Formats: sequence, structure tokens, C-alpha cells
Amino acid sequence: MKVLFDIIVVGSGPAGLSAAITANEFGLKVLVIDEQSEIGGQVYKSIGNNLDRRKTFLGEDYFNGKKLYEKFLSSKIEYWLNTSVWQINENKEVCFKRNEKTGIIKANFIIICGGAYERPMPITGWTLPGVMTVGAAQTLLKTSSVGADNSIFIGSGPLFYLTVYQYLKAGFKVKSVIDTTKSKQMVFALPYFLFAILRIDLILKGMFWMKYISKHTRVFKRSKKISILGVEKADSVTINLSGERSVKLDSNNIFLHQGVIPNINLTMATGIKHHWNQLQYCWVPTLSNNGETSIDGIYVAGDNGEIGGVNVATLSGQIASLDILQKLKKLVGLRKYFLFFKLIREKALRPFLDKLFQPDKTTLIPGNKEEIVCRCENIKRVELEESIELGISGPNQLKSYSRAGMGNCQGRMCGLTVQSMIAIKQNRSLSEVGYYRLRPPIKPITIKELSSLEEYSLDEGE
Repeated sequence: MKVLFDIIVVGSGPAGLSAAITANEFGLKVLVIDEQSEIGGQVYKSIGNNLDRRKTFLGEDYFNGKKLYEKFLSSKIEYWLNTSVWQINENKEVCFKRNEKTGIIKANFIIICGGAYERPMPITGWTLPGVMTVGAAQTLLKTSSVGADNSIFIGSGPLFYLTVYQYLKAGFKVKSVIDTTKSKQMVFALPYFLFAILRIDLILKGMFWMKYISKHTRVFKRSKKISILGVEKADSVTINLSGERSVKLDSNNIFLHQGVIPNINLTMATGIKHHWNQLQYCWVPTLSNNGETSIDGIYVAGDNGEIGGVNVATLSGQIASLDILQKLKKLVGLRKYFLFFKLIREKALRPFLDKLFQPDKTTLIPGNKEEIVCRCENIKRVELEESIELGISGPNQLKSYSRAGMGNCQGRMCGLTVQSMIAIKQNRSLSEVGYYRLRPPIKPITIKELSSLEEYSLDEGE
């Protein structure tokens, strides 16, 4: 197959944009592919639209993406939007779906920047209409300045507090915030605090968000036994506080969040080696310091490799491209090593945050046995436990018994819960239990679309 591009970058978030810009500066031919309709990824969602009103509540960190966005567009790098990548193989061939047709294209190198998604929070009532993720609430703010008054936010973590803060700054009323951070986690996180001081500015910013939130809405801490109630839709939340005192809060809009995890479906289906990251409590690709995977010439950058935030994503994208440039004998000087020093500083806070907001089984596994775990196949916790008790060896055998993980999301919504349930029932480590065996296509494709698969040529144009 003919090589049409030096590098194909999958994803147009901060990691993807910075990787593409860096490679383009040295004359490499780059293609950026993204399934969204706009450049920017989830972090810089709708960054190219009119920002006047949103500037008052989204903050300067979001608007810093405008410079990266404009630099990318001015570079004239080729990019495809509304294009889904459903397979990558070790020959650096990318299978994609575009305009209801499928195609295949080859590059010398590939940088996967698929970002992250929110860790599922399968508490009682999480499938009721009116229950959304905090990320979804933030997306509505970024794209349309839309929100819901008298909503309830449940969860913890940097994105959680940031979104509540943005919601309040945008003028929406928040009924209450239920903070699920366990008090003991602060003790466990203290050993990481000394290094975290390198980003004391970010710590102070987070404290400011939390103080602002406490001033403008009611915050419940150290709550347990959280349940969302409703029949046709969510109508209230009940929580138990210290002393087993029960509190009921009425609302039709509930937003959940317990951190973000790398979007590993594409990297796992590609055959890249992964390992269990106990601190971040998720599976991550096994990468070199430069972001290269176990397959030569395929890199992963940004939160797709390890959760680090926007600055880490931007730096890792640049480092991946510079490593490729060095392989191509391009003179990049000491630029890559300078970026490594910056990366160390940007990563300094992460272990402290990871330990402080690490989830536990009360938010990973439903307390109610009749609660749905696998939303795609409508499988309840009790059904999964019955299969586990038969002595299954891991998630893949459980999939055969119960169909959990066979739906459109391919385990994104149930994978960690299933893994945790098996580990607890069988007294095994999460690393030993393993994860679903993911295979392409990682995106739904019709037979008609698949039958149109052909090698892409530059003559096809747009």
C-alpha cells in the first residue's frame, strides 16, 4: 500500500494539535483525523466559535486553546472531521469511516490522541432519564452556554469541581453538591504532596473553586449510600450522612463524576501492550518516555496514554513528534529534552490528585443488586454475580456467559465494574483479573459501509 502521509494523528485535542503542528514545522506531511464535527477535542470543545459570552465562566485555561487552534488552522495541515477510526494495524494502516463509506490509508508513523472519557459511576438510579455525566454538563456549557437550574452534582475530582464552578459562574443555580471524596484519602495522598508543591498554583486554584462552591451552594461531604430515585425519570437523591441520618434532595437533573480514564479501546484493539495503573485506577498503554508503544512507529500522546491534563497532553504531543523527527534524522536540537523538563513539572501534581480522588468499590459497584451494570445489554449486578460464582476466569469468559461488554460501547461503561466485581468475589488483584479482549471494529459499522472498503488515494479529494 502506498504511503500518503508521514504521520497520521488520530484526535484533534491539545495533544493531537500540538503533535501535528510540531511535525508540520519541520516539513512533514501530516493528516489529522477526528470523529467530532469541530477541531479541539473535548478539552477545547467549540473553541472556534464566538467566545464572548463564554469567556465569563469557562476561564482563561479554556481560552488558551484559541492560540493552538488558530496556529493549527494557519498551518494548512490537512484534517478530516466527522471521520471515525475503527481499526489500526501494526503496518500503520488506518481504517476509517467517512461519509458513510469505509477506507484504508497508510502512514509511516501514527500518533493516537484519543483522549479520555469519564469513569462510569453505577450507583443506584444511574440509568434514569435526567442523569448525565459532569462531562456532558460541561459540554453543553462549552457548545451552547446551556445548563439546568437546581441540578445536583455527585462525585469528586478536578473536573468535577471545575464544572460546578463554571456552572455557578454561568448563572445557573446548583441545588447541592455531594462530594464523595473519602476523608481517609487525604492521609493516603500526603506522601505525594511534597512533589505536588511544584504546582502550588494549581492547588490554590482548586481550593478557590471549592471555596466558591461552598459559598454559593450546599455541599455534603463524607456521604454514603447515595441513591437516585425516580420511576420514569430522576426526581430526587437520597444520601446517608454520619450517624446514619438520611437526607432527601429533590431534582430532575443529576450529574455524576468520579474521574476520567484513558480511552483505550482503539489502542487495545490495535494490539498495543497495556498495564494496570493502580494509582490512576485504570488500564493504560505501556509507553516509552517519548510516547512510543510496543509497536514500532505507533505513538500515544495526551490523556489517551495517562491522565495528566491539558498541559501534559500538549507537551506529550510535541515530544512524540520530535521523537519521530529524530528517527527521520531531522535536526531538532535540544528541544525535546527541554520539553521533558517542563513535562516533569507539569506531572508533579498528578500523583497527589490521583491518590486523593481514587475511587472505591462503593462508587464502582452498585449497592443495589437489581441495578444495571451493562447498559448496552441491560444486565444487572445480580446476573453478573451469578455468572462469576460459576468460577469464570475473567471478563472475557464472563462476556460469553452474560454478554456484558458486547454492546456498542464495547465495555466503556461496564469494563471496570465487571473487573472489580470479579476481583472482589475471587480475592484477586485487578491486574490479574485483566480486561476485555477488544477487537476491531471498535466503532459500529454496517455491512454496506464495510463492503465499500478500499484504499484511499489523494485523487479522491474531499
